[in-house]
Amino acid sequence: MQHSALQLRWLIPMLQSTQPTSTQESFATSLMRYYLCVLTSSPSAILPLLFSEKRNADIKKIDCFQSMFRTLDHIDYEINWTDLNSSTAEEIPLCRICPALLTNDHTYKSPYWKSLLVKDVYGFNVIDGKLTPRGSFMSSQQRNKAIKYLDLLRTGQIAEEDFFIAIKSSPNCALGGFISSFGFQRPAPQFASLFSSPLPDGTPVEKLSTKWFRNLDMLPLDSLPPTYPRASKSSWNKFWHDSIPHPARTILWRLYHSKLPARSRLHKIMPRHISDEGCVMCGAIETDEHFLWSCPVKRPIWVTLAQRFLDQPLLLSFDQINRPLQTTVKTLSHWKLDTCHVIACGVLSLWRLHWKYIFEETPFWPNEATARATALLRQIHSENLHRQEM
Repeated sequence: MQHSALQLRWLIPMLQSTQPTSTQESFATSLMRYYLCVLTSSPSAILPLLFSEKRNADIKKIDCFQSMFRTLDHIDYEINWTDLNSSTAEEIPLCRICPALLTNDHTYKSPYWKSLLVKDVYGFNVIDGKLTPRGSFMSSQQRNKAIKYLDLLRTGQIAEEDFFIAIKSSPNCALGGFISSFGFQRPAPQFASLFSSPLPDGTPVEKLSTKWFRNLDMLPLDSLPPTYPRASKSSWNKFWHDSIPHPARTILWRLYHSKLPARSRLHKIMPRHISDEGCVMCGAIETDEHFLWSCPVKRPIWVTLAQRFLDQPLLLSFDQINRPLQTTVKTLSHWKLDTCHVIACGVLSLWRLHWKYIFEETPFWPNEATARATALLRQIHSENLHRQEM
């Protein structure tokens, strides 16, 4: 998600204008703009960005463009058809002005029309300033498709969008062209106007950010599953900013989101590799709670740590571990620690020895896990004490 969000730094300048807007535009942006045009035979980089029909196999092979397309397709944007003129319309995929071509309700299936552009069927008439059916074609295949399209249109099997009918039926002098002694002059294309800003949610294109993009997939709190961790903003701030080891933070995050690799979960995901749900140390069903807390082999770790660091050791429970830093248990007064430090260091030491036992067949000694956790906690205590004295 973050990788997709970062593509906005390239997309925003290319969507705002068909040409570099300032000398400050990066060389990379200019280069991507150039290759989007060349590899898709488009007069503007905006066209392959907005219309998937313009993205051929060559452009899709390039990873950076794949990421950009994926990001843009994830955004709920609208095409601005109101400012369309004939020169811009000619470069639009035909199926966008006749959506019926995307269905399979008529003689020719949708892939048949996918590569066809408006200019393959219509051309600008300098005599009356309108888009009229072409009289000449670049190839016989183009001619055959255009004739079939016009036949379907004439017999009423398909219909064009109202905005395009308006462009065809009225001279384009009011949309950028003008009448001269030689007739109507073709209006200049306005590709930048195709991307409607602001977006449907009211966000201007220049205000798009990585945070805004990540929020697109956020569900309302009341629609989240019961297992989703619910905590106050202050608890989450403490979780992210407290001085706990980073690997421990990752483990706890997985625990809070029910992503811990307990065997009961792994057996459901890959039963061929994990043949049963049993704990490899005691044989009981290995749930998240059993993995981190109630396994009789691991339980002494928490008993010792609680007695060594907590004011009321009996109050420590798995519920305290399973909630994002929401605990009422206090540490002993002579330690410059919070209970979250004890939990994080205990989880980390237990985790590391557990996987050494699995992958290296190293014996799991609870005393070793306790000693490692204690060493980490003493280090945090010293750092907090030094910070307080400064």
